[in-house]
Amino acid sequence: MKRNGSTNIHCRLGGLLARIVLAGALIFSGCANDSLASNADFTPTPDGDAEADGEMEGDASGRVAIELIPPADTGYLTQQLLIDNLADFDGRIVLRRAYSYTGEVQGPDGKAAEASLSFALADREEVIPSHPLARTIVATSEPQGRDGKAEFVARLLPGVYTAYVFPRDEKLAPPIVLHDELEIVEDSFRIFRFEDGIAVNGILSYADGLPVKDARVSAYDSEVYKRSSVALTNHLGQFTLLFSRLDGIYDVVVEASEYNPFVPRLATSKAARVIGGQLIWLNPVDDEDNLLLQFQAYSQATCLLSGIVYGETPEGGDPQPVASAKLSFSATKIGGGSFGATAVADEAGRYSVELIRTELDVAADNYQVRVQPPVESDSASAQEFGLECSSETAGRNFQLPARIAVAGAVTDDSGEPISGVEVQAHRRPADPEAIAYVKSVFTDEEGLFRLTIDAGLHDFVFLPPAGSDLARAALRDIETTTGGTVDQTLHAGKRFIGEVVDPDGNPMPWVYLEIYRLRPSSGTAESIGWGASDESGQFQVMIP
Repeated sequence: MKRNGSTNIHCRLGGLLARIVLAGALIFSGCANDSLASNADFTPTPDGDAEADGEMEGDASGRVAIELIPPADTGYLTQQLLIDNLADFDGRIVLRRAYSYTGEVQGPDGKAAEASLSFALADREEVIPSHPLARTIVATSEPQGRDGKAEFVARLLPGVYTAYVFPRDEKLAPPIVLHDELEIVEDSFRIFRFEDGIAVNGILSYADGLPVKDARVSAYDSEVYKRSSVALTNHLGQFTLLFSRLDGIYDVVVEASEYNPFVPRLATSKAARVIGGQLIWLNPVDDEDNLLLQFQAYSQATCLLSGIVYGETPEGGDPQPVASAKLSFSATKIGGGSFGATAVADEAGRYSVELIRTELDVAADNYQVRVQPPVESDSASAQEFGLECSSETAGRNFQLPARIAVAGAVTDDSGEPISGVEVQAHRRPADPEAIAYVKSVFTDEEGLFRLTIDAGLHDFVFLPPAGSDLARAALRDIETTTGGTVDQTLHAGKRFIGEVVDPDGNPMPWVYLEIYRLRPSSGTAESIGWGASDESGQFQVMIP
């Protein structure tokens, strides 16, 4: 495929040749390619130390983690296995059985109390970084049987957990938190009993002294950011929070409730500390018996914005409506806090949103809006500052720019095109409030692909077809501005071979495995291969 006017940049890392073809604006900032090269087949022996047929090249000695997803009907939970060095892997993966953790929850008076319970593994090193797998097991306690006990049932893998028990009625008592205190080694039973907390009274008012009614006031443990208590202000702006008697530092957050939307969000960081069962205010207060919170005065009115979201496409032509675009409106530092609202465009690109007027003695408030199209759209995200919100209904259309078209070819070592390769573009926005996404396409019979992405920083990942002897590859920190071409050569991978068995040594068929390389320096993990065990529990995964 001829590309006139293009510039080729070659860089070789770990034996993998990556070629980025620039069309004047696709900037390659660093040859950060994470694939590894090897001619060796990695074959662990059934028992004892692993053996490799040939030399293992590249950084194969780094820490890896294996995610294991057994079939649902086996009763085994999804679990993870960490390996410090692949060369030390003995070729056998033994699934761990989950234990039954049951019990009941009681209120301070000893009566049954409905609650929500969550259990999180205390050893965070056992969790694959940045992995969506939830290591928190959630259960609920509800009255069971004729005796009316609020019982719960959870299934937990062996390990040490932190337990959080939240009363369904948050006015009943503070939650129970057991930091790294719950060790699961067998089936067990436990009774959780809530204790009376430290009652803290407060008043929420405007700067002119008028009370704020029906605002939601919450206290959070600042270390784990789990809610400790919540209350609604009454018609006098009064509220009562229940702090746990356990030592800790607490944040207090005020926000709107379903009864009063005209409340800006206000967070008071490290408002209080509990030491030895005694409450100590960390922020200066005028009344030692009350927590006094104030807002600046603001208008309680709304403005209605409506319109259509249009989007341009790389092919040009008239802009087209963008269905399912998400619009996020925000106004900060208003009334001592912040307001926000969201809307989603319908199939015709139409949206409507009601925004709160907050500023006094001004014609209009200024909002910021961020418009995010669906991942599959050919239009890019956009944001606008200084959007006026007056007390009148107004029409406001938004036009999104076209996404950048990136194309390329995927070949093997001999230069032959590879069809069926999944090419993923992972957006990594510098703005923490921007939305990251993954957009993917498959190469055609000629090994060609084309996709449209936002301008900005991306990682490109190339996943060979299932059953292929090729290893996946990745290109990191690719800065795109106005489009270009990305070509990639895939190389043969190493065979990571082994078996999955149950605790009794019986083979476990059809267990899905995904292998991740851990990156301690950045606290992240990258998937480098996946597969599944066959009917005899044997598996073979190609890795770089």
